[in-house]
Amino acid sequence: AYIIVMLFKSNDGGATTANKGIKVSDMQSNINVQLTYEKEVDPLEVTSTMLDGAAIRLSEQKGIRFVTQLDADKIAELKADGYTVEYGTLIAPKNYLGTSELTFDLGKGKYVDVPYKANQWHMGVDGQIAGSLVTIKDENIAREFVGRAYVKVTKDENTTITYADYQGVDGGEPSMENHFRSLQYVAQKLQSDTEHSDIYEQFKARIDAWAKGEPAPKA
Repeated sequence: AYIIVMLFKSNDGGATTANKGIKVSDMQSNINVQLTYEKEVDPLEVTSTMLDGAAIRLSEQKGIRFVTQLDADKIAELKADGYTVEYGTLIAPKNYLGTSELTFDLGKGKYVDVPYKANQWHMGVDGQIAGSLVTIKDENIAREFVGRAYVKVTKDENTTITYADYQGVDGGEPSMENHFRSLQYVAQKLQSDTEHSDIYEQFKARIDAWAKGEPAPKA
């Protein structure tokens, strides 16, 4: 089972276009100018947002999971119009990214692609998907990872890919930096999470070890 621990409360798995169509209207004898910006929107883009936090898997095959909210209505509309819609989550270690964005352009070998193949939405929430990285090695307990969902829309061999937006913190700018998580970090949060105190007591030895960046004791 996965235990969900959020740094910021949550319910648990893009490309931007330039502003165009600038309209100028003169006001007060050409002294003040009002600008109206109309954003060009690709009709094949599917909006999505990464949820705050991450979940960890407390079994022997330890793992970390990222959850994203997709626009379920838009996906249903595209499928009804004959488009093939695929989605999933890219997961990468922080040190593989540098200053790069987490997209397919990062290059194979630097991320794991986790397609979402389930026949239903994650946790029964419309549009919600999850991507997990499992069997994380003991030496990577303190290693930070980040996830980013994508949606591929294809028809007649033409494909449009949209990537999930990240969230801001306390009204700040959305940033990938807000979403890096490690098993160690989530374990530390779980130690003081009263909502999941029963889970903590059940897996106390393992959680305490991971919170220190150490392997879990042998059973």
